[in-house]
Amino acid sequence: MEHEELKNVSVVIAGRKYPLKVDASSLDEIREIERELNDMILDYKSAYKDKDIQDHLSMALLMYAFEMRKSKQNIVGPETIKKVNALDMYLEGLLK
Repeated sequence: MEHEELKNVSVVIAGRKYPLKVDASSLDEIREIERELNDMILDYKSAYKDKDIQDHLSMALLMYAFEMRKSKQNIVGPETIKKVNALDMYLEGLLK
């Protein structure tokens, strides 16, 4: 499997630039994550005006990680697929 050439990109999070090297195929996803994080940070800035940027970043990171973990738990694993296939075969046998 060949690796795509890495592209140099600059990602801005909370007003600070961070240089990254990413596959061209990942660029859209990186930009979407950048937008989501900045939106979350802005939401926290509005809701918690008495906190500093470190607090806003930390809250955004924590919520992003929580959402990511929650979505991983919703992924169907191979054992579940086996059980569903077995159930499907059983039901097909009953319908014949």
